[in-house]
Amino acid sequence: MDNILHARTAQSTKKFAYDTILITTIKVFMLSFLIGLLAKVSIPLYFTPVPLTGQTLGIMIAGATLGSRKGALSVLLYLLEGFVGLPVFTQGSLGILALFGPHAGYFLGFIVQAYLVGKLFEKKTLSSNTFKFFYLLSVCSLQLGLGTLVLAMFMHISPLEAIWVGLYPFVLGEIAKVLSLMGGIEILQKISCCKKTSNNQ
Repeated sequence: MDNILHARTAQSTKKFAYDTILITTIKVFMLSFLIGLLAKVSIPLYFTPVPLTGQTLGIMIAGATLGSRKGALSVLLYLLEGFVGLPVFTQGSLGILALFGPHAGYFLGFIVQAYLVGKLFEKKTLSSNTFKFFYLLSVCSLQLGLGTLVLAMFMHISPLEAIWVGLYPFVLGEIAKVLSLMGGIEILQKISCCKKTSNNQ
C-alpha cells in the first residue's frame, strides 16, 4: 500500500513539474511575441536612426511578470526570432544586420532591462511607488545609455552628440511606459486581492 501511495505521489510530482515547465515555456514565448508586436508601434524621427517604439514596454512587462531570468530569456528568444528572419524588429529590420548594426547597444540593453526589472518585482519586501518609479526609470536610462554608446560609434559622433540623438528624445516616452507598467500592475494586484477576498467569503 505504501509503495502504491509513494508511486502515485512521485507521478503527481513529476506531472506537476512537467506542467510547470510547459506553462513557463508558453509564457516565455508569449512575452517574446508581445515584444515583437509592440516593436511594430513605431514613430520614425528625422534626426536619428532610432525610432520611438513600444518595444521597451513589452520588455518591462516580460521582466515584471516572468522575473529576472525568464524575462531576460524571453528577450533573448525575441532577438533569436529576429536573427532567423522573423519580422519582429522595428521598421522591418531583419537578421544579423539589425542585431549588429547601429541598434546593437539597444538590443543588448533590452536583456539587461528585462533582468533588472524582474529583480525589482521578485523582491518579497514591499517597495514604495516612488522607489519603483525611479528604479524603473534608472533601468530605462541604462538601456538607452548602452544604445547611445554603440550608436555614437556607428555614426562617428561624440558621446555628447549621441546623447542628443540616442537618449534625450526617448526619455518622455520611457517615463510614460514606466507609469503605464506601474498602473497596469497595480490594477492587476487590486483585481487579485478582490478575487481572494470574494473566495474567502
